[in-house]
Parts: sequence; structure tokens; C-alpha cells
Amino acid sequence: YQRLMKRDLSTSDFPLLLEDTNNKMLRADYGYAPEFWDKIARETSVSDFREKKMYQVDKANGMKKTPEGDKIKFNKLLEAKQTISVESYAEGLLFTRQAFVNDDLSAFSLIPNKFVQDWDLLRGDVVWGLITDNAKMDDGNTLFHTKHNNLAATGAILSEDSLSEAYVAMSTQTGLDGKKRLNIIPKYICVSAEYKIEAMKLLTSITPQKVEDVNVFSNMDLAVIVDRHLSGKAWYLAADPAAVEGLYYAYLDGNGGLRSERVEDFETDSIKFAVRGEFGASAIDFRGWFMNPGQ
Repeated sequence: YQRLMKRDLSTSDFPLLLEDTNNKMLRADYGYAPEFWDKIARETSVSDFREKKMYQVDKANGMKKTPEGDKIKFNKLLEAKQTISVESYAEGLLFTRQAFVNDDLSAFSLIPNKFVQDWDLLRGDVVWGLITDNAKMDDGNTLFHTKHNNLAATGAILSEDSLSEAYVAMSTQTGLDGKKRLNIIPKYICVSAEYKIEAMKLLTSITPQKVEDVNVFSNMDLAVIVDRHLSGKAWYLAADPAAVEGLYYAYLDGNGGLRSERVEDFETDSIKFAVRGEFGASAIDFRGWFMNPGQ
């Protein structure tokens, strides 16, 4: 980890934290925005750092009327392939023993928690990056594409009409043959903080005075996800990843968490804290997602 730093962090690197005064205290940490990446994607594992190939098999409906004496017309199978892989991530801190001993506020004891928090944020960046960067899929098209029938032709504000359009597009998705209708039910509306209030209003149940005031979306079991990675006016409709394999995230087999280590170097009298983990994500299927770029 020396490549990440030119030298150990010493007492002089913390002129505020380790200043010589008796009247001081360590403030409480901030409450950070919650992470939702594990709600919009499904977990898997890979055996090594090479791409894991994930296959699909389907067939067109070849059931046709067969007149007496006619031969059966044989059909064919349809196939598709997606891939996912993981990469290594790591970070570390290197202190002099003097700085560690001088930590009379026990501030350095927070280091493990900070590493875990960074790991959670990193995984969110990777998974949500598939959405915000409109990842390219194995079929050569981006996740949100007109060929996938999951991108609004015209950007619109989040409203009953635009949400209805998204719902119809998702519910009319078809399998590999392009004909058999799938049973896809949306579960989440994913929005930026800018759209949070509008999204919540749209799903709020009211007592209608007339038919046109009925809020049909209030009984559809839709949940609002407001995530830090989303900004601006774009909004998304997503199916439950347990029902539709849209996004996947992966770990190495047997390494679902961080590997941590603390090493004390007797010769340099320094203390190393380091963590490492393997993680990856991929857009496996477009059918469980819909995007409206907003207006």
C-alpha cells in the first residue's frame, strides 16, 4: 500500500485532531443517505476474475394446425447470452505508532466502520452506474434503447399519464421470440430528490369524489426509491429483480464481504490498516426496466 502514500500519516498530519488540549471532544458522525443498490439488483457469484456467462433459452410458438397426412413442421430454439465479472477494490491507511498513541479521542477506532461505509458506497456506484451511464449490453444496445421498448419516445414529467405509458411498455414486453407476452409487474419508481414529492403524491391514496379522480396507482404496491446517484428529471420504473433478472451484482465465491487486515511493522514502527474486496455488476435483461428522461 506504499504506492498509495508517500509516507506514514504522523501526528503532524492531524493538527486539529491531535492538538495538545484537554478541552475537546469527538463529534458524532453524519447520517448519510441510505443505499438501495441491493434492492434493484440480484446477487450471484463468480468463481474467478474471468467473465461468467449467463445463458437464456426460449422458443417461438410453433404450434400450428396440421392437416391430415401433413408432416410436423419442426421449430427451433432461441438463445441469448449475457456476462458478468468482478474486479478488485482496495484501500488502506498507514500511520506512525506515535500518531496512533496520541489519538486520545479514539478517532482512529472509527477506521473499520469508515472502510465498510466506503465499500457500501462503492458498490452503489457500480450498480447504479449501470442505470445512470446507460450500460451497453451483450446484444450491442444500451440498457435503455428504443429497440428494447423501454425508453420513452419523449421526455415527460412524472405524472399519471407518463407513468401509465411506462407501465404499459413494461407490461407488454415479450420474450426472445418477440411475440410471447411476459408477466412483468413494476415494483419501484426510482427518482432523484427533485422528484421525491411528486412521486409520493402520485402513489398516495385519496378518497375520490368522481371517477376521473381515482388514483389507480395507489393500490399497485409501488414503492418510491430516492437515491443519491439519480439527479435531474430522469425517472425510472423497475420490476422486482427477484421476479425479473434485470441487474445482477456479483462477488467471488466465498468472498461476499471485505477482507480486512491490520499489520504492525516493527522496523518502521508503523501501523497499516487495509481492506480488499471483489465486486462487479452487469445489466442482464432490459425487460424489467423503463426510463423516461423527464422534462
